Amino acid sequence: MLKKPKLYGKLTYIDIKITNGISYKKKFSNNWRFTSKNIFDKITGNVGSHYINLLIHLFKSIKKKQIIDMSINKKNDTSLIMLKAGQNTLVNLYLSYSNPLSDEFNLYFTNAILKIKNNRITIYKPRDCFDKNNNFISPPIKEVGKFNQNNEYLSSLKNSIKFFLMTVEKKSKLPIKYFNNSKKTLKFFI
Repeated sequence: MLKKPKLYGKLTYIDIKITNGISYKKKFSNNWRFTSKNIFDKITGNVGSHYINLLIHLFKSIKKKQIIDMSINKKNDTSLIMLKAGQNTLVNLYLSYSNPLSDEFNLYFTNAILKIKNNRITIYKPRDCFDKNNNFISPPIKEVGKFNQNNEYLSSLKNSIKFFLMTVEKKSKLPIKYFNNSKKTLKFFI
């Protein structure tokens, strides 16, 4: 996706928003997502663990973290996870079952902003764009590509299950790096 990463500069901030409104559906009024005391049943661990696992995989380490859980419509329906990953990358992960649907990723680099939203990938660059008074203005937008976020999610899930089943079928061992990454993810929440 990033064919010329040097053009974008250093990654400094990631903002992820994953939301939907299931807490307002009657059929979810007594759902385990809102009644369980287990962090991995609540949105923080149930949804957040996948993104934390990805961040640990990409950055190898999480330096600092803060988790704020909130109840907007139901108990424990919203979470904000803030962390420092890798050398100097800040991350905000906002998760909620009490907002309109959003599946949004914003990556801030020192010379560009990459946004993934509504099945579109857009890049704002370069940083040094000025008006006639030499004040900073927003960089020009370039659409880089389109993809169906839901299809990507389902494809990834299917590939993960296929990988697991093939490993079991061949009586192979799962690579230790996956186990260790999962352990780090569990430790993040405990």
